[in-house]
Amino acid sequence: YRPILICMNGTRRGVRFKLSKRSTVVGRSREVDCVINDHGTSRQHIRIVYDNFDRPAEPPRCFVEDLGSRNGTHVNARP
Repeated sequence: YRPILICMNGTRRGVRFKLSKRSTVVGRSREVDCVINDHGTSRQHIRIVYDNFDRPAEPPRCFVEDLGSRNGTHVNARP
Protein backbone atom coordinates (compact mmCIF):
# COMPACT_ATOMS: atom_id res chain seq x y z
CA TYR A 1 0.00 0.00 0.00
CA ARG A 2 1.10 3.59 -0.66
CA PRO A 3 -1.03 6.68 0.07
CA ILE A 4 -2.03 9.27 -2.49
CA LEU A 5 -3.35 12.80 -2.14
CA ILE A 6 -6.12 13.76 -4.55
CA CYS A 7 -6.86 17.44 -5.11
CA MET A 8 -10.64 17.81 -4.83
CA ASN A 9 -11.12 21.52 -5.66
CA GLY A 10 -9.50 24.38 -7.50
CA THR A 11 -7.37 24.50 -10.62
CA ARG A 12 -5.64 21.18 -9.89
CA ARG A 13 -8.87 19.28 -9.25
CA GLY A 14 -8.41 15.57 -9.87
CA VAL A 15 -4.60 15.67 -9.77
CA ARG A 16 -3.09 12.82 -7.74
CA PHE A 17 0.11 13.08 -5.76
CA LYS A 18 1.84 9.89 -4.63
CA LEU A 19 3.08 10.27 -1.05
CA SER A 20 6.43 8.52 -1.29
CA LYS A 21 8.21 10.16 1.65
CA ARG A 22 7.73 10.15 5.41
CA SER A 23 6.92 13.88 5.34
CA THR A 24 5.35 15.81 2.44
CA VAL A 25 4.72 19.58 2.40
CA VAL A 26 1.84 20.94 0.32
CA GLY A 27 1.39 24.58 -0.71
CA ARG A 28 1.81 27.27 -3.39
CA SER A 29 5.58 27.63 -3.14
CA ARG A 30 7.77 26.03 -5.79
CA GLU A 31 9.88 24.71 -2.91
CA VAL A 32 7.24 22.34 -1.49
CA ASP A 33 6.73 18.70 -2.44
CA CYS A 34 3.18 19.07 -3.85
CA VAL A 35 2.46 22.43 -5.49
CA ILE A 36 -1.16 23.58 -5.47
CA ASN A 37 -1.25 27.10 -6.88
CA ASP A 38 -4.65 28.18 -5.63
CA HIS A 39 -5.74 31.42 -3.90
CA GLY A 40 -6.93 29.49 -0.82
CA THR A 41 -3.59 27.73 -0.36
CA SER A 42 -0.70 29.22 1.63
CA ARG A 43 2.91 29.00 0.41
CA GLN A 44 3.51 26.20 2.91
CA HIS A 45 0.02 25.10 3.85
CA ILE A 46 0.22 21.61 5.37
CA ARG A 47 2.60 18.79 6.13
CA ILE A 48 1.40 15.21 5.65
CA VAL A 49 3.23 12.75 7.87
CA TYR A 50 3.19 9.15 6.66
CA ASP A 51 3.47 7.56 10.10
CA ASN A 52 4.13 3.93 9.10
CA PHE A 53 6.28 4.71 6.04
CA ASP A 54 8.75 1.98 6.99
CA ARG A 55 6.00 -0.69 6.89
CA PRO A 56 4.67 -0.62 3.28
CA ALA A 57 2.74 -3.89 3.67
CA GLU A 58 0.38 -2.18 6.15
CA PRO A 59 -2.42 0.18 5.14
CA PRO A 60 -0.96 3.70 5.26
CA ARG A 61 -1.53 5.81 8.37
CA CYS A 62 -1.12 9.52 7.65
CA PHE A 63 -1.58 12.68 9.71
CA VAL A 64 -2.05 16.26 8.54
CA GLU A 65 -0.38 19.18 10.28
CA ASP A 66 -1.46 22.73 9.42
CA LEU A 67 1.63 24.93 8.97
CA GLY A 68 -0.06 28.15 10.11
CA SER A 69 -2.10 28.61 6.95
CA ARG A 70 -4.29 31.67 6.77
CA ASN A 71 -7.41 29.80 5.59
CA GLY A 72 -7.01 26.76 7.82
CA THR A 73 -7.07 23.11 6.87
CA HIS A 74 -9.94 20.66 6.57
CA VAL A 75 -9.72 16.87 6.40
CA ASN A 76 -12.89 15.07 5.35
CA ALA A 77 -14.77 18.39 5.74
CA ARG A 78 -13.58 18.84 9.36
CA PRO A 79 -11.23 21.60 10.52
